[in-house]
Amino acid sequence: MKKVISFVLAAALLLTLAGCAGKTNETEKKSTLDANSVSKENQETTASQDEEIQVALLICAGGDLDDRGFNTDAWKAINRYCDENGLKCGYYMPSESTVEMDLAACDAAVKAGAKFIVVCSGMFQVSLLEMSKAYPDVKFLSIEATPQSTDGQIEILDNVKVINFSAEQSGYMAGYACVKNGYKNLGVLCATALPGIIQYGYGFIAGCDAAATEMGADDVTLKYMYLPGALSPDRQTTAAAWYQAGTEVIFTVAGPGNLSVFAAAEQNNGLCVGCDSDQSVESDTVILSALKDLDSVCYNTLVDWGNGAFAGGEVFLLGAADHATGLADASSKLTNFSQSEYDALFQKIAENVDGIADSIPNDRTCESPEQITIQSITLDYVN
Repeated sequence: MKKVISFVLAAALLLTLAGCAGKTNETEKKSTLDANSVSKENQETTASQDEEIQVALLICAGGDLDDRGFNTDAWKAINRYCDENGLKCGYYMPSESTVEMDLAACDAAVKAGAKFIVVCSGMFQVSLLEMSKAYPDVKFLSIEATPQSTDGQIEILDNVKVINFSAEQSGYMAGYACVKNGYKNLGVLCATALPGIIQYGYGFIAGCDAAATEMGADDVTLKYMYLPGALSPDRQTTAAAWYQAGTEVIFTVAGPGNLSVFAAAEQNNGLCVGCDSDQSVESDTVILSALKDLDSVCYNTLVDWGNGAFAGGEVFLLGAADHATGLADASSKLTNFSQSEYDALFQKIAENVDGIADSIPNDRTCESPEQITIQSITLDYVN
């Protein structure tokens, strides 16, 4: 049976790696998974810290392996590949969000034997460049983190493959579907304004407006807010206040923080749209989920690596044309937006009919939600 190594790096680890006398590696094991995220079979044995691994996952400081989103999907894909190939894997999370601690996490993974590392956060951009330079023989799959210097100069080495998603497409489909279904008071409650989060939000705005325009509706309102820190204690109270003020549906884009919005919805008869993976299993209030197919991307890249066909040195932008974005249509609770309507919308975006995919705003085309051209809805940007 494959063994899984799970570590959280303590702050003392950096001191140890820096050679401070008298310090020991205070790395502690961490297991936060439950049966809903990774099978219990993968939890039955935990390898000791001196056992060798081949594949590692790096998640950002303050993150959660069991976030029901990006980290969970990446971890599932890694486990599936390692199970099939008799390999061991581990995950590492720095205790602080600094380049030094990110590098310490990478150092620990490589020292444990990792030859393939999945970097799963946009917070790793600067540290990833340093990692890839320090370990040229290690392959890195970076999810929404383009390696760059401290002054913003992008540099992608051959041992790094960067995957970005056109998340604005999924956001657009979700917003369009919600308005077509009849909802008129909506909200977007995001975490930190990182590219992958911004794309979801901007797409949702555009989708709401497109549907309202088609319907000739001028009474659709949309609140929009960034609340930095996925686990901010203000997230649930903010969502509750929105629901109490009349918001019907909140598109929550906050990783593990989505659970706080789901809780607010449950307590206030509200509804939610989840993100990244199908989050309908998390709460009955989730009527729809906007997707990024991280699971397949991560697994297929591992297969390529195992076959000696790892393709690095560039950024790959994936969208509906690659079946990498879309909605979790099988679990949709929308009653007035049919499967055929969704299929037609998806196909239009996948084929970029009349330039629809190109027209959806994202972080590269708009610096603020207020720069998005809207025709029919009323946008309330809480800045």
